Amino acid sequence: MDAKEQRRKRDREQNARMTDEERQESKERKRKRDRERNARMTDEERQESKELKRKRNKKRNERTTDEERQDQLKKRCEAYHQKINSGKTPEQKAAKCIKEKQKYANMKPKQKKARIEQIEARRQLECSTPSKDSIAMENPKYVATKQEVSISKFTAKHISKFTAKHRV
Repeated sequence: MDAKEQRRKRDREQNARMTDEERQESKERKRKRDRERNARMTDEERQESKELKRKRNKKRNERTTDEERQDQLKKRCEAYHQKINSGKTPEQKAAKCIKEKQKYANMKPKQKKARIEQIEARRQLECSTPSKDSIAMENPKYVATKQEVSISKFTAKHISKFTAKHRV
């Protein structure tokens, strides 16, 4: 473990001294080595390596806290926006914005309506498709019981007495 940490530290130091071009070249060389190694592997070896990688990632992700996840997401988002906006002058950004406005202004009413309907359909689909974190997903650990749940007859009366303006 000690040798691994030393190697990581050395790699971080080397990476800090590299320019962006050198960093990109290094990544490309690594990708090329990985592709060559992958080409030589059999299907079983490939599956084993994928499984090991999944296990490593799962262990690493189990250790991360919610704050760290949020921080990682924030960094990813910032990097994405920096990549999108890098190399663009304010004039170029304004020109793109004007171009998008013109594109929408030049649309015919039928096209605008179709675009709005398409957006609504996409939103409907996203809302109706449960994610893995959705509470609507079936829980495989849930065991249904035959026991009936008794409901108080006063519950309905109590609820009907209060209106929205009385609730806090």
